[in-house]
Amino acid sequence: MDEGVLGVDADTRPWEPGSLDAEEMAGAFRRLAIEAHRTLNRPEATTGELVELRRRLRGLLRAARDSHMTAIERWLRSADRMLDARLISGLVVELERAAG
Repeated sequence: MDEGVLGVDADTRPWEPGSLDAEEMAGAFRRLAIEAHRTLNRPEATTGELVELRRRLRGLLRAARDSHMTAIERWLRSADRMLDARLISGLVVELERAAG
């Protein structure tokens, strides 16, 4: 899998305002878009994968907001809503199975 969306050690360090230059940010958005497309189109994506994708997405959402990137921020918000819906539907399925 690709290295962390925010660069080396991205999974262990929090996003910091001003920590990404334009090239790093563009690469981070590309990697997130690819991973979001791949994960959201796989019915068997696990809750853990969705939660991790959501964490990465929210980090970039903060970066986009701080950089006044409104078009990218809209895309990230849309992807965030899709992830929320997918997580909720997964929880419903798990509850139905448990009650089953």
